[in-house]
Amino acid sequence: MYDVPHFDIHFYFISEAERNLIGPYDTMEFNRPLPAVQLPEMYIETPGGVPRMGAHVVDAISPEVNGTGPFTHTFIFGKYNGQLNFLEPMAAESWLRTFPDVYVPIRQPQTYGLSGYFPEAYVIQFAEEDRSFRVGLRDFVLR
Repeated sequence: MYDVPHFDIHFYFISEAERNLIGPYDTMEFNRPLPAVQLPEMYIETPGGVPRMGAHVVDAISPEVNGTGPFTHTFIFGKYNGQLNFLEPMAAESWLRTFPDVYVPIRQPQTYGLSGYFPEAYVIQFAEEDRSFRVGLRDFVLR
């Protein structure tokens, strides 16, 4: 479903050194499930993973996953070794050519497994003044 040209924007909770330790054959770590309190409602853990990244936890409500429409933009959580380790807004290149301006709430897990400020929304905007795209996390809350 994500086989069209697209952009992934990763926001990691771990250091680059920790990312470098995630190897291509870390099958057990990729597939170790999240604790129920770290799995956002209506998100699905996917099998396997990506070196230096982890495994994806996808939104079951998004049109491309539930079969009601094409992939335009979505929000994915990342995990490794049973813990959340990144946040990932994604956007299809074709959808970006519509010059979007969206603000999208993020369904939250009960806990991220660590304390800190976490976003409650993501934005994807086209900025006419310099003809650029801006992707960001918004509305941070201490958890």
